[in-house]
Amino acid sequence: MAEPKIVTVLSTKGGTGKTTQTYNFGLWLGTQGYKVLLIDHDHQCNLTQTFGIFDASNTVAGIYDNEFKEPKPIHDVAENVDLIAGSMHLGTIGETLINKTMKEFILFNWLDENYDRYNISSYDYIILDSHPDLSIIQKNAVMISNHIMSFIEPSQYGGFDAMDSLGTRLEEFKNEARDPRTKDSYVTADIFFVANKIAYNTSTSHEFRETVAQMKDVVAEIPLREVFNRSTIEHKMIFEYEKAPLTDGAKIFFAGVHTAYADMKAAIDKEEK
Repeated sequence: MAEPKIVTVLSTKGGTGKTTQTYNFGLWLGTQGYKVLLIDHDHQCNLTQTFGIFDASNTVAGIYDNEFKEPKPIHDVAENVDLIAGSMHLGTIGETLINKTMKEFILFNWLDENYDRYNISSYDYIILDSHPDLSIIQKNAVMISNHIMSFIEPSQYGGFDAMDSLGTRLEEFKNEARDPRTKDSYVTADIFFVANKIAYNTSTSHEFRETVAQMKDVVAEIPLREVFNRSTIEHKMIFEYEKAPLTDGAKIFFAGVHTAYADMKAAIDKEEK
């Protein structure tokens, strides 16, 4: 059985829609027959709340403070989709790790030690929804990842500035995290971007689209629609609204999101040469 592809959803700016898209993309993968483990790696716990999980005793914090309670801390939240819930204490826990040795390897070691116990090999994808920073906690996520997926938007701080900032900070971390003997970096994840919140009737989005169309590392485009907000408020995958009688515009929208998610999956499945 192949090992799961591990993806960290990360940005340097909040408000780009990463949690909403992580929620819907993870569920979409489940509907395609893939087994998915979502990890809420953000102390704001938005992904966990969207799934309606409020179990404070079994959260991602247990990975870092070694206090998981039994039964296993993995929640079955939808067909083919499981979740390790977030913790509002995760940021505080990160601050306590500053002087700890090998502090960026805690998640890596936990995954290795519990691989068989929690049947990790049964998952096709592990997706971590991370806080918009590169703190010790988020560096742990980057360390185990095959890919970094970042959502950008047509705005001053959520667009090209965010791309440059994230790329620079990841490169700095990659250079810091090197094997002292071989000089190879422990960070092997590549990075790709998804253009999100695209409003087709604005000049800002039009100019943004023209630019990202020339960028090979921008793999998909998702339009701005109120249905995404509705999906998280009502705790429903957006494609549940696809069942209603649809206008021609709605049909085009849903087809576009299916295509975007398929493109995101293809970027994750792509092997580095």
